[in-house]
Amino acid sequence: MPTNSWKPPAPTPVLPYHLDTPADEYDLNFFWPVPDKMETPGGVRLEPVIPSLHARELFSLLPHTSPVFTHFTFHGPQSLDSLLTFPLEKFRSLPTNTLFLIRDLSYPSAPIAGLIGVLKSDYENRMTEIGPVMVLEKYQRTHVASHAVGLVLRWAFDELGLRRVQWCANSLNAGSVAIAKRFGFDEEGLLRWERVLPVGKGGEEVPEWAREREEEEGREEKKGRHGVIMGMGWDKWREEGKGNVQKMLEREVRRKDD
Repeated sequence: MPTNSWKPPAPTPVLPYHLDTPADEYDLNFFWPVPDKMETPGGVRLEPVIPSLHARELFSLLPHTSPVFTHFTFHGPQSLDSLLTFPLEKFRSLPTNTLFLIRDLSYPSAPIAGLIGVLKSDYENRMTEIGPVMVLEKYQRTHVASHAVGLVLRWAFDELGLRRVQWCANSLNAGSVAIAKRFGFDEEGLLRWERVLPVGKGGEEVPEWAREREEEEGREEKKGRHGVIMGMGWDKWREEGKGNVQKMLEREVRRKDD
């Protein structure tokens, strides 16, 4: 009989990963070329997240209790080291993922307004997924989210030549679903129970009939998530998506304090 020696990987230790690594020595570890910056005039600038340049400020802007984490599959960082470990290092360690800082150029100081990334990229099949999209409260319901998503779409289809970009939203997050549809993503279905959530995250309750097994394996307190899967192909991008995104990127820049 064959053997099966696989074991679950040990949890990633919480450490100050790359906090002192100079920017020019930091490896983004991504399948495809990553631009130094992408921007819209007076709107937003996206730049790769580099721990030695950005981690301390990000930690000060993302308290553990921040409501921006409500619909994400992870909790906010409780320490600088926890931020450096996840999401930064855990995300970077997979060549399917990369993460950008969002800066709001409508302010002279170009403050950090959030994060946006791509994940689950498939090199052979020429596709990726946008996520996470995390906009700080001050910059929500402004131009920031639409400009950031538009830049990533333009990069994925026009610069990288991908065939598909997808978006997977928590089924409880109507705002995320609405943003994707506004950009022309088509709703393709509901992925039931597609994530096991950390303890303390709201979601789908474990069914009573499954609790005994979940308790044996230590998951009884971990709720689940249904994901709304949406997608856009390179054909729809060429026919209408690109034009729609251009109009959104040209819209008036709006700040809450105006």
